[in-house]
Amino acid sequence: MPKSFSIHSPQPSDDGEQVYFTIEANGAKSRGHISRSALDELAGGHIGDLGEVFDKHRDQIKEAAHLKWLVNPSLDPIVLSSDDF
Repeated sequence: MPKSFSIHSPQPSDDGEQVYFTIEANGAKSRGHISRSALDELAGGHIGDLGEVFDKHRDQIKEAAHLKWLVNPSLDPIVLSSDDF
């Protein structure tokens, strides 16, 4: 993964159904979000605080977002669902 790809600033949605985050790739910013069901999948069904689950699984989320970005760098937002994990 190039050093120029990063994710940061996770922010749970008001309804608790997803976490928004910022993507920086090759000097450009875009948006991403991951669904609650994807976070539940990563947490093995033991989901608690969405921000904590995001932080604990940040590397896997970054990898999945990067794979989608490689396929189509113009995607904005990059949407991650349970199928991505």
